[in-house]
Amino acid sequence: MSLLQNVREYFKKSTLKKELQKRGNFIKKKVNIQSAKSIGILFDATSLDRRQAILQYADRLKKQRKKVFLLGYFDVKQSDGASHDFKFFDKKSINWMQAPKGDAVDFFLQQNFDIFVFLNPTTTTYSEYIAALTKANLKVGPISTEMEAYDLMLSVKNQTSIKDFIQHMEAILKKTNKEHEAA
Repeated sequence: MSLLQNVREYFKKSTLKKELQKRGNFIKKKVNIQSAKSIGILFDATSLDRRQAILQYADRLKKQRKKVFLLGYFDVKQSDGASHDFKFFDKKSINWMQAPKGDAVDFFLQQNFDIFVFLNPTTTTYSEYIAALTKANLKVGPISTEMEAYDLMLSVKNQTSIKDFIQHMEAILKKTNKEHEAA
């Protein structure tokens, strides 16, 4: 790691620690996919196919009477007048510490979720930052070295399609925090 990367990482962790202290304690409740009423989904919106698959998944959750908040990330700069069916930020919104900023990110972080999900087979710097600051009873994402990012980490192949990732995630979430009946 270069000196610049070390300095960037130091300031990112320091800033994140301060932000977490400002937010105070969030008391987590036991939740699973069936009992969740609100779900926050962070995703890479750069690919049209991936974006459509995630929007279909969000629609399916909404049909189950769940409140769904979407936050997409574009790896390319979006024009000032760009509009989508979800809030988003782009590469331009990420500061030198690799922390995402902007109205869409701030709005997302103000919400309380039963479940937060980063729908991507691999973790990213921006997803770890947002996940760490998100107020959610259960935070789900891919394997990460940042322990404060996710409560439940999924290990899948990098080439896994987003539909396969969603199926894998839901299969696990259906078994998570499940109430057991007396015998």
